[in-house]
Amino acid sequence: MTYHNIPTVHVTNNDQLSEAVRILKESKLIALDTEFDNMWTRFGMNLELIQIFDGRKVYLIRTCLIEDVTMLNPLLADNHIIKVIYAAGEDIQALKSRGLFLQGLYDLQIASKLAGIEARSFVQLVTALLGIELSKKEQRSNWRAKNLSDGQIAYAANDVIYTLQLYSVVKDKILASKKEQILDEKNRAIEKVKLQTFKPKLKPNHKRQTKEVQRKILKLLELRAALAEKKDVPPFRIFSNELIDEIWTAGSTFECLSFFKHCPKPYQGNSPKINRINAQIKNILCCW
Repeated sequence: MTYHNIPTVHVTNNDQLSEAVRILKESKLIALDTEFDNMWTRFGMNLELIQIFDGRKVYLIRTCLIEDVTMLNPLLADNHIIKVIYAAGEDIQALKSRGLFLQGLYDLQIASKLAGIEARSFVQLVTALLGIELSKKEQRSNWRAKNLSDGQIAYAANDVIYTLQLYSVVKDKILASKKEQILDEKNRAIEKVKLQTFKPKLKPNHKRQTKEVQRKILKLLELRAALAEKKDVPPFRIFSNELIDEIWTAGSTFECLSFFKHCPKPYQGNSPKINRINAQIKNILCCW
């Protein structure tokens, strides 16, 4: 399949990945992007796809289908190969979630801001500099699907194709403004961003409560997170924030999740599993 007369290469196994790395290692400059699930349908940060464009082909690396992707590290960690990414912070975290480490970053978002270009997003930057309007509707589509749709492939390919086009424009503006050193310092700092582990946090309305109530709410949020991690779903798929608020408001009068308006069906009824969760909640509300 081709986009803008540029072929796409689907990488779904170790042999294909090894061949892609061999070819891409010859590059001096690549555009890179990732698609990931960060608490949308699964628990935590989950890297699903890496898109790389070397100016000739777009490589769609299906990391969700490849058990060990660390053979990418000789490419990603080679600081002699420039990797152009727009807003790289989350991409680098997504890479680190699979044991991948990137050096040689050129963050297009930071570069465009230093160059004085007014654009709040990648889509706006493409419009401002290339006069092209892009759609982001596929951004949160199912990137774990066995076969990507034509729309997903086009979306993934466009991101890196236009990233490389933008680089040549923004680079000239950075050189003209003599801000290469500032940009380099910021790029090196982003490369070091740490993979953030999920930690439940109190909502603004919770912080108006007493310290004792806040401790109980935090324990409820931690219980929800533990249940979500076990099921590999986002915490909101376990209990909604509305249900959390109903629970802590009940306090020591809490008896059973089924009594509450926002209790989801899987936690209604009277089973050993539900009874254990009810007991855990009651312990939090009565003892913490």
